Amino acid sequence: MREMLYKYLPLIRMMYSETNPVPLKWALNHVGADVGKPRKPLQELSEANQRTMHQTMERLGILAEDSYQREYFGKK
Repeated sequence: MREMLYKYLPLIRMMYSETNPVPLKWALNHVGADVGKPRKPLQELSEANQRTMHQTMERLGILAEDSYQREYFGKK
């Protein structure tokens, strides 16, 4: 369990980089789930955090074509 926690800790931290649920919605949209944009007054995830989130998700294999996340959340 500790190994998995340390593996996913960067992603967990990114989920709180901005007001929730902004990072979560961006990540889900990025893997193919159509969860829409944050409602006002919330703004979209900043460009800097988008780059960091993308890199984090890529390192964890979440963005791979055959990843569980893309298969489960992707458009069907």
